[in-house]
Amino acid sequence: MSRSRVQALVGSIVIASCLAAIFYIYSRPSRNGFGAEHDFVTVLTGAHCLVSGCDPYDAPSLEQEFPRMGGYIPTSHFKPEWPVYPPSTFLLLFPFSLLPWSVLSVVWLLLSFGFLSAAMVVLFLRFKAYRDLLSVLPFVILLADGSIGWAVQLGQPTLIAASSLTLAIVALESGALPLGGLLLAISLCLKPQGAYLCAAYFLLKTRTRIPALAAWLFTAAAGAAGTLLFYFRLSSFAYLGHLSANLKLAMQPGRDADFSRVNEANSSSFLNLQAFLARLIQNPHVCNVLTYATFLAIAALLVFICWRKRTLATRPYTILAVLVMLELLVSYHRLYDHAMMLAAIPGLYEIKERGTASYLLFVGGLFVYHFSQFHGMTIHGLGPFPSGAPVELFIAALCLYSLWKNRPATA
Repeated sequence: MSRSRVQALVGSIVIASCLAAIFYIYSRPSRNGFGAEHDFVTVLTGAHCLVSGCDPYDAPSLEQEFPRMGGYIPTSHFKPEWPVYPPSTFLLLFPFSLLPWSVLSVVWLLLSFGFLSAAMVVLFLRFKAYRDLLSVLPFVILLADGSIGWAVQLGQPTLIAASSLTLAIVALESGALPLGGLLLAISLCLKPQGAYLCAAYFLLKTRTRIPALAAWLFTAAAGAAGTLLFYFRLSSFAYLGHLSANLKLAMQPGRDADFSRVNEANSSSFLNLQAFLARLIQNPHVCNVLTYATFLAIAALLVFICWRKRTLATRPYTILAVLVMLELLVSYHRLYDHAMMLAAIPGLYEIKERGTASYLLFVGGLFVYHFSQFHGMTIHGLGPFPSGAPVELFIAALCLYSLWKNRPATA
């Protein structure tokens, strides 16, 4: 066996072993006072409402239904703004909701571990990160990030959604179109706000248009089917009004998705630009306007550069990295959504092929992004500042600069 193959094998084993240790440690009951995988509980119980006939967007109903599924009794009540996942997510997870909780909690943990391990190992092998210490640095940073453990504690669907998106990107660009389309559909169903721009990009490319279109149609069909099934089960569309009310409630001052300083304890862990701007600007409407303006400006600049330099098909990974940053910048994401950065790693290695300096700057950005010590910092009495958005802007700028220079690959 050649030396490179040995390095690849050892590196893959180390990645899987580190993830196994993280999952084991952070899945211990002592790590979660509220209850194991409680973010997943509300989603799962909502899916089970297709059987029991409860309202998937009514928190008290979900709290009563979960113990009937064999689940634990949580130490505090479900918050009314927690049930906000779309019907497409419920339909995708419905088969799992038929399992008793004692079995399902383990199955979900193993699925999350399997998807995340597959995504990391595929990236590690596909971009030959085992070649030298410089190439392996991103994986050292990713594995040292405590937010993976937080996501494991919560049973967060983002682990599977981010891993599916990452694997879909590699599969679609490598020619495995049916597999890529399926993985893209899974990501869209679980976390549409984290995959929609990447899915739109694949629609623009001739080679990937059919699997991307299939993923979009599958997600739309799952959403429509889920909506209609709940209607037939509940004999009313009133539950959709509850979803709308939950989304509005979540944005109210002090609630879970409020990015202002009123919700300072939570919003300092947000990754979207609004949370950073809210430390400097008191008016939330101004923060939203500036965020959307920034989003549109970066998107317009990306379109211009792709048109001017004709890089739409030749620099896919770098373009997708910009799109991932835009998705993180504009919509509600928290530290456990750090896993979404996996989908930008192919762009990192595409940049590395064209120069070490930009690659090291990108890695430096990852270091700041993935270590909690840089989150919630106070500067001259201002803050605490979430560091996610500045890093996302920095990485987007690096990628746009690389696309504009468009140097030929040297490695």
